[in-house]
Amino acid sequence: MNNFFCTIATFLFQHRIKTMLVFVSILLGSLGLFFSLTGILPLSIGNFFFFSFLVFLIALYRPIWIFLLLISMLPYEIINLAPVEFGILLRPYQWLMLLLFAAIGTRLIARRPLFSPFQFLWIDMLPVLFSLGAYLSAFSVDFSGSSGKLSLILSSFVGLFFLVRFFVRTEKSAIHLLPFILSSFGVIACWSILQNILFAFGKESFQVMAGRPNGSFAESDWLGMYLLFPIALSLAWLYRNEVLRKKWIEMLFPLGVLFLGTLVLILSMTRSAWLGMTAMGFFFAGASLVTFFKLGNPKSAFLLIGKAGFVVCLALISVPVFHLSRFSFIDRAISTGGIQKITIACLWGNRTPGHIQNTEELSLYGCQHILLEEQAAFREAGYAIQEVGRDDPNVAIRQSVYTQVVTLIREHPFFGIGWGIVGAHLGVDNQGSMLNASNIFLEFWLGSGLVGVGAFSLLWFLYGFQSGRRTLVGGGSEVAFHLFFHLVW
Repeated sequence: MNNFFCTIATFLFQHRIKTMLVFVSILLGSLGLFFSLTGILPLSIGNFFFFSFLVFLIALYRPIWIFLLLISMLPYEIINLAPVEFGILLRPYQWLMLLLFAAIGTRLIARRPLFSPFQFLWIDMLPVLFSLGAYLSAFSVDFSGSSGKLSLILSSFVGLFFLVRFFVRTEKSAIHLLPFILSSFGVIACWSILQNILFAFGKESFQVMAGRPNGSFAESDWLGMYLLFPIALSLAWLYRNEVLRKKWIEMLFPLGVLFLGTLVLILSMTRSAWLGMTAMGFFFAGASLVTFFKLGNPKSAFLLIGKAGFVVCLALISVPVFHLSRFSFIDRAISTGGIQKITIACLWGNRTPGHIQNTEELSLYGCQHILLEEQAAFREAGYAIQEVGRDDPNVAIRQSVYTQVVTLIREHPFFGIGWGIVGAHLGVDNQGSMLNASNIFLEFWLGSGLVGVGAFSLLWFLYGFQSGRRTLVGGGSEVAFHLFFHLVW
């Protein structure tokens, strides 16, 4: 044990600059969330240009530092740095990316390039094509509207793709990003748990939907989908350690990441992300069995699957034991089959329904649908509080959405209708949020046209099948990188 901690201390000292950058990323992420939620952000015009100039100078001196901080800032979606007078939203990663591009361009002009140019492959053209498709769609409607702005946002992700290609050229260099990915995950996971604790005690929790944490994202569903990324990372990490026969103490950190990620994923009550994690679990188990049977050590496969399964079960049990959520995990999981449990308040003595198709039926029984935080007030007013099953309205909504989306594609097959416009055609949900196509391929077809969806589909399938093939064909620790990528895919 002492040797283990001495090894960690020696490693941190040898990599003290990277360690300091990790702590800086944690501090910036925490302060950014705090300032954003308390209204201190966005910045004033003077402060914006001052900090931009300061970061630009740092990027000129050490571009890699800003790139690593950029990676850690990717999940902070609700933070806006652009002054109100600009009339735009500027996420921290977009701000750092623009300054980093400016610094790299300045170094090229001054003939002091950071690295030699990376080898441009034909597959690198695919992100450019679906970005180009977005601009063609935007110009075919109204570029000055939301479609043009969202096309620019899509271009920022394409820019991020090329920054990663520029700085990350080997699997070994990709590993250096790990501490910065996990630093932001730690901040977001802890804040998400704290949100639910604050909600349980009746304090201001800054939640978009009561009882469901959203962390650094605008919606709980986005938080749930993001959490699949660190969960996949932890599973690949566990796999690698098992192949290399690492000591049990070196398994604690990836197991901790898996536990924390699963716990917050449960609290987010994101059913689509739950299904995604289930699919990841099946592929992880299959890949582990295939790999370790090839290595002639099937016992390790079952041991690895057992460790991961135990931690997931521990996270499931922790939610009701520590009363971390007012939602029922079981009821929420059952609702994926089309039945939702909702809370209703009824006058005493009234006949109460056992199952309803929609909330309009409640008036027939003298009942009404209420929110979780309203239970105490209605109980004091003399109402009887109970739960009742309701047909999930999302099922009918999604059926209608797919019908309308197919109609829109038939009407605009080549150029689509541009990003951000589909909501105007589909309407809003019960919370007043714009509906979307609920399918990333359909979204790309509508947003970037035929060229965009073709390029995105090719990119997605090529990377996904390549990583899956290498995972199942390989048999050593080097497979961990491909396993991680395919789990995310």
